[in-house]
Amino acid sequence: MVELVGCATAKKPYATVEVTNPTDHEDTFTARVNFVADDDLTISFGSTDIPVPARGTKTVEVPFGEDADLHALDHCEAQPDAYPAD
Repeated sequence: MVELVGCATAKKPYATVEVTNPTDHEDTFTARVNFVADDDLTISFGSTDIPVPARGTKTVEVPFGEDADLHALDHCEAQPDAYPAD
């Protein structure tokens, strides 16, 4: 499970998310965030792999894309499901 903690800003070009591991063993998960403009179009997509202990929660920063316009950002949407990283 992924929960958005904070969206990207000019000073912090990344979204902050919490990733929860529902299993009984440590695993590495991929957290994904869509960075969305005010017209609801996704202007950037970011993902980060993070190891999370069994039944634990970790906070991670998901970077805003380098090729996207941060000034066009309206809000962030964390994809709610984190899947084990390949």
